Amino acid sequence: MSVQSNSKHNEAYYKQVLNDKRAKDESLAKVFDIIADLVDRRGLSQEWEKIDGEIQDEIIETWKAIINKM
Repeated sequence: MSVQSNSKHNEAYYKQVLNDKRAKDESLAKVFDIIADLVDRRGLSQEWEKIDGEIQDEIIETWKAIINKM
C-alpha cells in the first residue's frame, strides 16, 4: 500500500498506479508519479507508509502547489 486508505486521494492514486488511468488534475497525476517512484525505492516505501493518510494528504497538496508554481 502506498497511499493510506483514509487518504482522500486513495482511490484516484490506485486508479492511476494500478489501472493506468491518470488523474484528471495533471498536477495531481504528477504527484502520484512522484509517490510511485518514491515508494519504489528501498527504505523509503516503509517510511512513506508510516505516515497517516491525513498527513499524506497535506504532503500531496503541498507538492501539487509546488508543481503549479512551475
